[in-house]
Amino acid sequence: MPLDEREDPEPPPPLDVPPTNTDGSLRPYNTTEIAQMEIEHVGVGDGSHPTMARRVNESTISAEYFCAYDELEAFICHMVGYQKIYDKAGAYTLTRLLPQAYPDKLSTVATSIDEVTGHRYMGIQEADGRPIYDKWRVKIGFQHVPFLLMTDEEVGDSSESERYLQELPSTAAPEYISLPGGILKFQKEVGGAPSGTPIPYGVGFINTAVTVKKKWIRVPYSGWQKGSALRARVFGNIEAGTEPYLGTINKTVFLGYAPGQLLFTGVEEELMLDPVNEDQHWNLTYTWLAKSVSHNWFKFFDPAGVNTGWYFASNDGFYYDTAVLPDGTSLFNKRDHFDLFLFDLPPPPPPPPPAPPL
Repeated sequence: MPLDEREDPEPPPPLDVPPTNTDGSLRPYNTTEIAQMEIEHVGVGDGSHPTMARRVNESTISAEYFCAYDELEAFICHMVGYQKIYDKAGAYTLTRLLPQAYPDKLSTVATSIDEVTGHRYMGIQEADGRPIYDKWRVKIGFQHVPFLLMTDEEVGDSSESERYLQELPSTAAPEYISLPGGILKFQKEVGGAPSGTPIPYGVGFINTAVTVKKKWIRVPYSGWQKGSALRARVFGNIEAGTEPYLGTINKTVFLGYAPGQLLFTGVEEELMLDPVNEDQHWNLTYTWLAKSVSHNWFKFFDPAGVNTGWYFASNDGFYYDTAVLPDGTSLFNKRDHFDLFLFDLPPPPPPPPPAPPL
């Protein structure tokens, strides 16, 4: 058959938005898929691509591109990235498609779609009357982001507390602490005074406290929606016997603080519109109160001046390290605060085998 009588090949179907692996996790678009987007730079001839701005605490780049008419949504997803929760071997896990970084930049990435316009009207319309263009002209905003960007592979099976976590300004101030008189008793690890001495009534002391805030950026909507495991973990259900993570101290070293030095005091939620798939996501700001000593250690004032100092306090006459502190034995329970960045907790370890009969 002559070439001019052959039919044009059938165009490929539009790309999936977002691109996923067979297990449901996100993956980058491959080179064939990117070629299907028909990405072109706009404004190179007149020098407007890119347009940069630098100010104190701000570094932005604006750049325009053409993309294929049928691949606008895929191109947007490719540029600004996406996030979702998927079932990873029975555990709900966060997966991220990272945004595109501007060339030669590590932390300046696409964060916004500032304008989309049609390019070259084709003289035809969609069934609903929308005009069909040859291409889309898209203006992308790149911004220097104040958090780490890590792939799923770089995170591995660890907590999400390393990536997409912005450090907010902290505040430090002296704080007057009233001792919980009559409820707890001082305890030393090795015994001896003042072990067993009840905390007196009407006594307090001054201690410096630092308010620590971290904003977790672009958390999938389902991860924090009403009824989610993470929300239930944070707020607990006292009637059902589930203690909240709010009001607990850190069980392990966390954010550079030793066990017991961080008290989880609050969470602030922001519901945001996502640029991909008409989706929504959350920004969650966690707040802790940090001290230079465990929140379950209190100051003992010895009238003789011999044993004045900081000591652990409990209600059962025993000393505990924070990592093994049983619930209800001191003023604050301990929890693993890495769990605040997980959507499903790993199953508990199996019980040890029974001891052999004597």
